Amino acid sequence: MSSRPFLLTFGLLVLLLLCVGGALAVSVHKAGIIEVDIHATGPGGCDLRGLKVPGALAPILIDLVPNDEFDEAREEIDEWCPLAREICRAIGRCPDFVLAEVESDGEFVKVSMEGRRLVVIIESDDEKIRIVVPIGTVEAVLKKLDS
Repeated sequence: MSSRPFLLTFGLLVLLLLCVGGALAVSVHKAGIIEVDIHATGPGGCDLRGLKVPGALAPILIDLVPNDEFDEAREEIDEWCPLAREICRAIGRCPDFVLAEVESDGEFVKVSMEGRRLVVIIESDDEKIRIVVPIGTVEAVLKKLDS
């Protein structure tokens, strides 16, 4: 019995797995990574550092939420969602800049664009929060909510 058909089948299977793995890697790279760092020491505080999730998962996870959970949100964002998507596309092409920076009474909030990532930093006496979201992920979520 010849092992040639087995080797051919095995080779094609390996090639298929490499192609799927490569496509997945390109997808994750293109969508970017959502990063979350939270350090809260107050009542009910938490310490969540270094959480990284592929941005490509956000639109998929939204599909898992029952539609009625988004009914109220969709009503509120219905009129401005297309504008928000256009703003995302426009600021994604801009150089790095600060959208907002506020400091008062020991609290600090900064929202900025770094590369094609939206960066939100919130600091107070008892918490430090840093969230980084690829602008493409924001666009994809807005598109899902708009449909």
